[in-house]
Amino acid sequence: MKERLRAVEMWFLRRMLKISWTEKKSNLEVRRAAGVQRTLMRTIRQRQLDFFGHVMRRQGIEALVVTGKVEGDDKDRSIWTVCVHVWRIT
Repeated sequence: MKERLRAVEMWFLRRMLKISWTEKKSNLEVRRAAGVQRTLMRTIRQRQLDFFGHVMRRQGIEALVVTGKVEGDDKDRSIWTVCVHVWRIT
């Protein structure tokens, strides 16, 4: 999924700069021409962490499900907690 998001980010930049795929410009050249760095993944991560914090502060059913105090599908909860832990480190 991460690679697809990176690819679409570059596709957006190429479309905004009107660079055809036949011009064979590298991603680095495209980013330099646009004067930007890769930010899409960072923005998505930050918004997911903000949402997770919002859910955990509310003390509602969502927080109970994420922390595992309500029975349910353990797979989704473990993915969320592992992702949040990894994102805090990076």
